[in-house]
Amino acid sequence: MDNKTIEINSQPSIAIIILNWNGYNDTIACLKSIAECNYNNFEIILLDNASADNSVNQIKKWINEDQEISARKFQLKGNSVNSEILKEDIGITFIENSENFGFAKGNNIGIAEALKEGFGYVMLLNNDTVVEKNFLDELISFFEKNKEYSVASPQIRYYSKPEIIWNCGGLISNYGSRKYFYDDKNYSELPETDFLTISFITGCALIAKAEVFQNYGALTEAFFFGEEDFEFSMRMKKLNVKVACVLNSLIYHKVSSSISAASNVLIGKIYIYYLNRFINLKSFMNPLKWHTWRLTYTIYIFLLLKKKHHFRTKTIRTFIKSLLKDSKKLSGVDKQIFEKYINCKFE
Repeated sequence: MDNKTIEINSQPSIAIIILNWNGYNDTIACLKSIAECNYNNFEIILLDNASADNSVNQIKKWINEDQEISARKFQLKGNSVNSEILKEDIGITFIENSENFGFAKGNNIGIAEALKEGFGYVMLLNNDTVVEKNFLDELISFFEKNKEYSVASPQIRYYSKPEIIWNCGGLISNYGSRKYFYDDKNYSELPETDFLTISFITGCALIAKAEVFQNYGALTEAFFFGEEDFEFSMRMKKLNVKVACVLNSLIYHKVSSSISAASNVLIGKIYIYYLNRFINLKSFMNPLKWHTWRLTYTIYIFLLLKKKHHFRTKTIRTFIKSLLKDSKKLSGVDKQIFEKYINCKFE
């Protein structure tokens, strides 16, 4: 047994789950950065959510033909050309979903595969991220030194402004609000500590011990787009699972939304956001508390839509009336409901 094999066998195994949807250029850039990682004992579970931009062929072509010559390369597991993954290379399980299942279900297919394969840790990583070489080493080192923690996130900065923090997690309340730590601050303002204890963690980059998903379930599939990380954070808080942001582990996020920010879909996007939140909190509050909170929160929404976004009063009234009605009767926001409202103008 050579030194490389001994090193890999001594490291906890990690499955990195990456979900692609019409974004093969970002996905390939993400994979290129991962190939430079110092950590050795990990594999990729790459899923495509029925992309319409030829992503599957483009990514496979890059893996099979266009990778730069380096010490480590990706190999597709089960590839008929070479089904044996060399110890210095990185295995990729490529799953092609039959339709766009959304973020949560798409990732859950990857989580199920990781648990079936027996990985010690499971990581969700957005395809529009780029990672530092030591980001996995720092995460695993943190877990080994702080065994009471079961879930963690790296420090996430803006890709376009690499000195500015995008996300270090934050605190989540029982009333649907969250306070981010150091968002939009220069990294020089971070405290001199290795990690922050947090109760909100973003799904952009989330690593957990496999037992977390085995014992407490994967991401909620009640919502087609958004809210899954908020629900996961609420669930971890309720279960007293300790969560941290590891500041010495660093990645960069391109922060490109999967939904257009154009004004013609803005109110629909806002509606989906609050409908998700109202329905989600219904499962964490007793009925009286939820109804009281919901009615009170609509005052804030009215002022937000009026003063910040300058929508007409008639539009806002239609928006709030629909929000109260839908949040009461619905138990989730599936793809059909999402598509119904994302372009709705509430006129």
